[in-house]
Amino acid sequence: MSAVALRDGREPGAALRWTAATLLIAGVHAGAGWWLVGHAFAPPPPPEGVAGVTVELDPVSVPVPPTADPKPREDSGPGPEEQAAERPDVPSEPPPAVEPPPSAAEEPPAVEPPAVEPPPPVEAAVAPPPDPAVPDLPPKPDPAQPQQVPPLLPEVVPPPSPAPSDAVLAPPPPRPVQVKKFAPPKPPKPVPPKPDPREVARQQAREAAAEARQEQREQARAKAAADARAQRQAARAAATREGGGTDRESAAPRASGASVSDWHHELLAHIAAYKPNVDVGSAGTARVTVTIDRGGRVVSVSLAGSSGDGALDQAAVSMMHRASPVPAPPPELGRQTVTVPVHFH
Repeated sequence: MSAVALRDGREPGAALRWTAATLLIAGVHAGAGWWLVGHAFAPPPPPEGVAGVTVELDPVSVPVPPTADPKPREDSGPGPEEQAAERPDVPSEPPPAVEPPPSAAEEPPAVEPPAVEPPPPVEAAVAPPPDPAVPDLPPKPDPAQPQQVPPLLPEVVPPPSPAPSDAVLAPPPPRPVQVKKFAPPKPPKPVPPKPDPREVARQQAREAAAEARQEQREQARAKAAADARAQRQAARAAATREGGGTDRESAAPRASGASVSDWHHELLAHIAAYKPNVDVGSAGTARVTVTIDRGGRVVSVSLAGSSGDGALDQAAVSMMHRASPVPAPPPELGRQTVTVPVHFH
């Protein structure tokens, strides 16, 4: 290497590399402009089934400067002696920077395509010639043709939230109060009214009269029994006196008849003692049939003849039941059924 190259501070071949980079950039810009003219400004294709006029245009040629090899070979470049001979030897001042040529440094102006009026919708679109250097891009969708839109899913509408109620919430019901059940008060015992002194006097008089009647009945019964016994004794004595010892057999039937008669009188006197003193407001005679056993007990009572008043008949029947037991009939008679008249005055 020469001393001039070291003083410049640049390696040999730097100018060539700058020139090659500039040309490469210019070529890329030119290719991009050509693609925009051919594809970006292309009108949409006509709808299917419509015939149109096809217009063909010549491709626009853009001059592209030849690109140089960015890496120059060492044998192709000039030697250090030749560079030193071409450059003046100025040791005191550094050489000026080499500026790239204006054609390489400046970007070539983009070539505008000729204005082409878009064809009417019924005409066919202009089809540019295929470019083998540019890769095929997917065609743009035709705005005139309806695009297939995927079906939209039904929008799920959330249920409307309940609107806040302005009503004031009612307070909770109060708890039931347990009421103690009390037993109802016992009603006061009715106070019996004071008896009328006159009514008391009458009641006492009735009781005294009933007692007196009962005593009279007892006395009458005792008297009737005593009379009956006296009559029987007198009959026996008379029979004994009249018949003597020889007439005893003939006197026995008379004594038996006397005893039956005495028993009847004694029976009537006993029943009369139980006769009720009922103020029925009427009078009459009821006939009652009574069956008496050997011991003097009343076995049955029936009404043989009515007095014409039911109350009197019922009183007569009841009297016979109350009079039991009655005087027993004589042994030779046994069980007896008698009809007793009961007189009510």
